[in-house]
Amino acid sequence: MTRITIAAIAAFFCIGATQPKDGPYASEGATRTCVNKRLTELIAQEHRDISGDPALEACTTQLKAELKKNGKSDCEAIAYSAWLVVDENSKLRGLSGQPYTPDKEFLKHCESLQNTKSTPPKKQR
Repeated sequence: MTRITIAAIAAFFCIGATQPKDGPYASEGATRTCVNKRLTELIAQEHRDISGDPALEACTTQLKAELKKNGKSDCEAIAYSAWLVVDENSKLRGLSGQPYTPDKEFLKHCESLQNTKSTPPKKQR
């Protein structure tokens, strides 16, 4: 019994140590409400592909601005906003959401794309 208790406490501290300190942000509640409403509309219309939906994108604008104001990069703001949309979609479908954890591969790829956009291409001779 003692071993189980010690293992549970150790697991709790390990999980707490690995959880990012992100969220909730001041605009997150309003963002979730807007995203939930829009996802409900898209489901009712039987839209399968939500990527690029302008109304859904508009729902996350304020949250992204808040993230950037708090020192997050564009890529980090995109990743967090995308996670929030996925989290709300999961809840609508009766699934349990997952806590936010940064996708290091996505961030690395996104940052490399951001860097190539800001660096003008070299002139060919």
